[in-house]
Amino acid sequence: MKIPVLPPDINESESHFRVEGDKIRFGLAAVKNVGETAALDIIRLRREQGKFLSPFDVVRDPENRVINKRVLESLIKAGAFDSLGLPRSQCFHLIDKMLEFAHEVQRAKATKQTLLFGGDRLEPPEIPADVRTMRPWDEALTLSYEKDALGFYISGHPLAQYKNLRRLISHTMIELDEIRDFGSEVRLVGIISGVKALKTKKDESMAAFALEDMSGRVDVVAFPEAFRKYYEYIHEDTQVWLRGKFVGEDDKRKIQVVHMMPLADAFQSQAKKVVIRIFVPGLEDTVLDSLRDILEKNPGDCPVFFELETPHVNKVVTQSVEVKGVAPSETMAQAIEDILGEDSVVIEY
Repeated sequence: MKIPVLPPDINESESHFRVEGDKIRFGLAAVKNVGETAALDIIRLRREQGKFLSPFDVVRDPENRVINKRVLESLIKAGAFDSLGLPRSQCFHLIDKMLEFAHEVQRAKATKQTLLFGGDRLEPPEIPADVRTMRPWDEALTLSYEKDALGFYISGHPLAQYKNLRRLISHTMIELDEIRDFGSEVRLVGIISGVKALKTKKDESMAAFALEDMSGRVDVVAFPEAFRKYYEYIHEDTQVWLRGKFVGEDDKRKIQVVHMMPLADAFQSQAKKVVIRIFVPGLEDTVLDSLRDILEKNPGDCPVFFELETPHVNKVVTQSVEVKGVAPSETMAQAIEDILGEDSVVIEY
């Protein structure tokens, strides 16, 4: 419905989902391992003490008995601590220190400890230098943790990094609703989830799972023959390309697996040719050397063509005597675009 969904936030979220302007804010209680009791405790502390300014503020409640390590791990993985200004990786490595601080607060309360100058507010420990310099999680790990904590991706999608997905497929998931012909064949790309091992009446192994792309998801079934061929790919969070056909009717329609392979393999096996666009004037030898090095590190059978362009828009398409074939990939394409410029590589499928 194109309504933005905001991630959970310890400074903004309530226990349940709520409307925030024209958006929907994720509720804290909906984060895995958090639950209603811990969510309400966090919200109460926020109302009593004001917005949290550091990770240690979240555990400052001397009455806390429910905000434990699992709760903190899930909140950080879900992005709920992002508003504190620290990368998730750093917050995650502070969890043990946060819990130690929480115990200190509780001990001070139990002994009615009075601090220097009559204050009763314990100061949190300094963030260690090795944590301060810790690099953020890469996108793949960040999204994987989000999926683990929330059940889906919220700040991005693992498939968003691929430029050529549309060339590999016949339909996105949302476009499958337009198909009405039983047995229609489709080519799809997605991420596997919800794998269920099943048995036929003849005690043969098969599987059912969901395949998800950036537009939606579809139910898929791998009958015994397909399951025997492709079982090594049918695992949670695997990115795959598959060719299949519709079975069932109406709400019970599924995609039956005909052929399947890892997405990385599909970029290579389905590619017809690679076209590299080069603007000739001013081209330096060092650029050509870098280009040759990239192509030689990706040997394969897919033909490579060079589209040479001059200032007068004259184009010549040629092949190289030295490098005739490559194994195309998004990584290779990005490396070439880094030296030749955006849209300098076209992989045709």
